[in-house]
Amino acid sequence: MMTRKILVPYDFTSYNQKALDFVVENFGNSPDVHVTLFHAYAQLPEIDLTANPEMLKLRSPMISLKQELREKETELKALTRYFVKNGFGEEQLKCIFQEREKGVSEAIVRMAKKEGCRIIVLSRSSGRVSLLMGRSTSSKIITSLTDVTVCIAL
Repeated sequence: MMTRKILVPYDFTSYNQKALDFVVENFGNSPDVHVTLFHAYAQLPEIDLTANPEMLKLRSPMISLKQELREKETELKALTRYFVKNGFGEEQLKCIFQEREKGVSEAIVRMAKKEGCRIIVLSRSSGRVSLLMGRSTSSKIITSLTDVTVCIAL
């Protein structure tokens, strides 16, 4: 039996639950499925806080941002409980929380290729931001990959 690898990009919005539910409903209790939960975050700037007394004012916000990243990573790992509760084994689940070098769509495409994922399950976005920014993340992913099924949970 061939293993089906599924990539679920997660961005900590209220829209993500539909993507998680889609994976559980359609692939739960399937031993040949492996799910990768993935979040790529923007790089925090490296700031020399000792270079200037004014820079010390940035210390507290930078600490807060680093703490927020740690909390989000913990939250992503906690999502595995939802999958285990709904028929997945822990060995079928993987969480990847990493810094991204470029845009979100590029990070998703790179991760899908690296992990050998044949299915990507996206959640819808708010819509307005993608219209303002040009092409949406989903259309960039769809045009960048071949032989990969892209599902958008609405």
